[in-house]
Amino acid sequence: MSLIAVVDTSVIVPAFLTDEGTTADAQALLRVAANGTCRLATSSHAILETTAAFHKAVRRDRLSSTAALRMASLLPSLPIERIPVTRVLRRATRIAFEEDMTVYDALFVATAIHLRLPLVTADRRQGQLATGLVPVLSLREALAAAQ
Repeated sequence: MSLIAVVDTSVIVPAFLTDEGTTADAQALLRVAANGTCRLATSSHAILETTAAFHKAVRRDRLSSTAALRMASLLPSLPIERIPVTRVLRRATRIAFEEDMTVYDALFVATAIHLRLPLVTADRRQGQLATGLVPVLSLREALAAAQ
């Protein structure tokens, strides 16, 4: 297996919302994970955060509600292991306060620390804040490592 990493919502959402700039790379990384070449994990709250992004896209007329519902129904079957929030909540809360990031973002960092894996993010600010706490890979770097 060439890559084992934690992904955040900025990697998952573009795999579905095709008007995002990182769609092709996000879809490719999920395909590589589906064929078993790499292993991906995330915080269990990623499903909720991704569904919220779909809802926001519907409100902004970027997506129909029917499409959003269909996409949301696919989330549990993604080739990404989900780590329960309860395993990392205390650490995530501490990281959020110390690093001035949202608890939602800190959950991904805490999950990566817990699993001793790099964090893959397409969110520049998230990557900058997480650097020093955990190894950080861009989506493009992760895809290159996974293939």
